[in-house]
Amino acid sequence: MTDWIDEIAQRRRQSEIRRNTISTGAYQLYEALWKEIDHLVAEAASKGIPVSVDAHEERFDREVKLELSKKSMATLHVKLSKEKADPVIEVTGVQVGPFEFALIGADIVLKGTDIPNAARAILEPFLLSD
Repeated sequence: MTDWIDEIAQRRRQSEIRRNTISTGAYQLYEALWKEIDHLVAEAASKGIPVSVDAHEERFDREVKLELSKKSMATLHVKLSKEKADPVIEVTGVQVGPFEFALIGADIVLKGTDIPNAARAILEPFLLSD
């Protein structure tokens, strides 16, 4: 057998394990982020900000709605996208993200931030929309 082919096969197996680990962890982090966003939206609504979560959205593509006026509504989408090699959380409706995942040891984390700060980075500019 050729050693370099064995090394390539081993690297490919390790890469597949990494992708599967990140993919599984991405779902859990997305759910944790959405739970934080949902909590913050409820708090904002309780303080008179005309904002709500659209409960009818798909599990990994959810919406937050903000009433700008009686006839105008802003919409924020928070989506777990798996269209690339590694999943990302994409946000439309404000200029933020995408949020990427990293594998640190055995833990999956958001690159460069944590759940509470990511939720604030998403919601703060949205809630300030005119």
